Amino acid sequence: MKSVIVSVAVFAVVLGIFAVGALSNDSGLIVGIKVSPHVIVIKSKSTWVTVHADIPYSQVAAGTVTLNEVSAKLCFADDCGDLVAKFAAKDIKAIVSPPKATLTLAGATKDDVPFSGSETVAVKK
Repeated sequence: MKSVIVSVAVFAVVLGIFAVGALSNDSGLIVGIKVSPHVIVIKSKSTWVTVHADIPYSQVAAGTVTLNEVSAKLCFADDCGDLVAKFAAKDIKAIVSPPKATLTLAGATKDDVPFSGSETVAVKK
């Protein structure tokens, strides 16, 4: 009986972590992110760099969202309710250089808990 209770408790904790889509550490929540495009071409005429994050949009203070300290131009929820942030491609191209760059999405929740997540993308001239 005791092992069943422990198993249920562990399952509840794991489910809670996945429901939030984030893990926490001393500096806040760590979220998974996906940057698109995954290859940033400096000379391209692209308009946006889009970041999908594993954190519910409903929990995010949208005005705090940045990518390497560049403010998001637009934030909204995807079909799963998670954060999507769009950044002007020209602003991101100005801060990256070949052959690669680590982009870090940062922000805060509505409860003022910081969150961040990073991904390394290829950069071409």
